[in-house]
Amino acid sequence: MKYRILSAFSLAAIVLAIAACSGGGNSTTSTTSTTSTGQVVDSPVMGLKYVCGVSSGLTDGSGNYSYTKGDSCTFSVGNVTVGTLASVPQDGIVTPQDLAVVLRSNTEDLNVLAIAQFLQSIDSGATPGVITISSAVTAALSASSVPAQSILTDGLCFGSTSATNCQTKLAALVSTATAGKNSLVSTTKAKAALDAGMLSAKVSNLKGLVPTTNAAIQICSSSDTSYSGQFALCAASTCTATGKDMIVADITGEKHTYKEMTCTCPVITGSGIADVKGGNMQGSCATPAASTKYPNPIWSLFSTIPSYPQQSADPAYTTTNSTGQICPGTGTQMVTNCWSFLCSIDAAQTNGVTTATCTCPLGENLSGNPVAANTPFYTQAGGAIVPSTGVASPTAQAAACNLNPVGAPIALPSTH
Repeated sequence: MKYRILSAFSLAAIVLAIAACSGGGNSTTSTTSTTSTGQVVDSPVMGLKYVCGVSSGLTDGSGNYSYTKGDSCTFSVGNVTVGTLASVPQDGIVTPQDLAVVLRSNTEDLNVLAIAQFLQSIDSGATPGVITISSAVTAALSASSVPAQSILTDGLCFGSTSATNCQTKLAALVSTATAGKNSLVSTTKAKAALDAGMLSAKVSNLKGLVPTTNAAIQICSSSDTSYSGQFALCAASTCTATGKDMIVADITGEKHTYKEMTCTCPVITGSGIADVKGGNMQGSCATPAASTKYPNPIWSLFSTIPSYPQQSADPAYTTTNSTGQICPGTGTQMVTNCWSFLCSIDAAQTNGVTTATCTCPLGENLSGNPVAANTPFYTQAGGAIVPSTGVASPTAQAAACNLNPVGAPIALPSTH
């Protein structure tokens, strides 16, 4: 088994909408130069002020902005400058990493996290999967009592050499922006959401997020005739112990014993992302022959699709939109990893949705080793959006944390 990536769930659906460049926002543009449309993402950021050369305005509902090739750009909320680019990236997408001038695979940098924390914390929550900066937030940060300031002045947050000072100032800024309604999102949660956003927007090098050989990360697609054309997406699944153990080898070949879990996951038709040297895959996307345990076999794979049937919907699988959560991992809470493990399509549908039963290890971390006790983890289980309220049920989310959901253990360096 190779190193893991966020445990076979669609991070696009967990916290973010899939990236789309479909509009120009409310902007004014040059009449003499050809303008292009770019996008600002942590998740897509709406209502962020931008000035790119002669183009300016607010990013639209997809996080889109207008620019001309070669433009420098400044992004801000009221009197607070979020960041400035000397020139727009070739793909037009702007990430916190771009603003902090680090590699896009680096989502642990303190400056990157400061931007992510700020944007996520001032989100009005109006649209799931989109960071919405309301006019009220912009007005609050435009007040004369808020001095002109830049989050990234001289490097570490607000030019301070202290990570604690950075967090204190960010918290105060968020409180001012939201009239005390929102608190500062933690670095742990901000990083998890940012990782999700990078995959959703397809700007992060997947192989860079998974310390494994490039050959191990593959797209299982319909062009591969050995692949069944379907996969299980276990992002929002909770799991049940079988009472048995399963043995999984890590990247060094050392074997570890885990409790065996079964997870019921919706079946998706199309391409998925696999670690073909991980889980119990055998080096390719080829679907194995049927067996007694897996009479109708498919793999549990990773995907960036933005929505899919949610197990925690009421009735089950009748809702496709969702949000993610951080489970504390305390007590008996433990994450299940289902990426690149074998499943079998169930004989009967549930509420018209085809599902598969997957067999996965409990408590396996991203390096293929056992998860340490009391490790928080990110999951989408329990996060089905309730249509009548537009948000997930807190009760359902809390319950899911105790049901060994599929997810990814989260561990940041102690400096964070």
